[in-house]
Amino acid sequence: MRTKARLRESELRTFTKPGRYGDGDNLYLVVDKAGGRRWAFLYSFAGRRHEVGLGGLHRVSLAEARAKAAAARAALDKGLDPFPDRRSRVPTFGDLAHQHINEVVSISSQPKHVAHWQKTLFDYARPICALSVNKITTEAVVAVLKRHWDVHPATAKRIRAHIEVVLDVARARGYCIGDNPASWNRHLEHLLPAQPPQRPRGAVPWREIPRLVRHLQSSPRVASSCLIFAILTGALTSEIVPALRTEFDLKRMLWTVPLRRASSDPGVDGTPAIKRLIPLSAAVVQLLTALWSTGGSFAFECRDLCEPISSFALLELLREFDEAATVQGLRTSIDTWAIEATQFTSEIRSLALGKTPGRKSLRARPVDFAIGKRREFFDAWAAHCCGMLAGRKKGA
Repeated sequence: MRTKARLRESELRTFTKPGRYGDGDNLYLVVDKAGGRRWAFLYSFAGRRHEVGLGGLHRVSLAEARAKAAAARAALDKGLDPFPDRRSRVPTFGDLAHQHINEVVSISSQPKHVAHWQKTLFDYARPICALSVNKITTEAVVAVLKRHWDVHPATAKRIRAHIEVVLDVARARGYCIGDNPASWNRHLEHLLPAQPPQRPRGAVPWREIPRLVRHLQSSPRVASSCLIFAILTGALTSEIVPALRTEFDLKRMLWTVPLRRASSDPGVDGTPAIKRLIPLSAAVVQLLTALWSTGGSFAFECRDLCEPISSFALLELLREFDEAATVQGLRTSIDTWAIEATQFTSEIRSLALGKTPGRKSLRARPVDFAIGKRREFFDAWAAHCCGMLAGRKKGA
């Protein structure tokens, strides 16, 4: 007896664990390791078991998948192979992209890079997802790229590169012959206009930092507070994102960064990274006190999720202010300010930002070495950023 349909349209995108989710009559929704979702029809014919893809969830609805499965079942009931040409079938761009992401990209790349691949191929390159890979022309690729070429040049370059990789895979598997329509050299470079020059990504000019802080202070988002914290402390996102509230001593105005997250690199002899002790300005203490009025474990916690904020959220927020900036570049902003507008020595600048010139001598010093000078450094920087006297509290 055949199983009655049991999947509902509203729940299809809630399945996140990799595996097959049956709908009945040999139809399954397959969730792969990269998070992609596609339809598959499983059947046995001539003593062998087969799995045939019916298309990705992004372009084939539940009703359409059931119709395809019903047609295949009808062929089986007549003793026929419903997909006699399954071995010779040329996949669509979307199906091959799903397969490549699942089998190659997700294994060799970090989750955020997998997300970039999914975004470029299934959102930005959506117009060609339903086309067979051997039917994709130069004109079709150019049409996809022109939508982003002048407005988002970096995104357009990434889209082109990812399309080129998928079409290279198609050629390697024998689905296509001839030149790749997404190749740049001696091909698309002659069909697309030169992109406007892009300022190197990195630092926000230090004179613009006060305006950035005012912009962030107007937002109630946790990401805004976290980015202000990054600006005022010069810490790395790898130190800030997983930070726990127990690492902070607000009375003494100190943050102890554990060894496992210190930005100082281990020495060439394999010596573990140095634990950092970061003095906090009054502005930082005020920010954390207000933020921690509710419970939680992480210093910067997503509301209602009980997990730390993502570094990508900080980058997106910063790009709203300056699309060429990075969170890492804020440390360069601090260093440039210290060189151009203060008398702090290079050693104090390096200690404040967790850099390690002269590794052996630095490792021999206590973690609170020059803590007073470093506190003066961050107080002066906070005064510049916030336009206020951000020094140590009286009696602290």
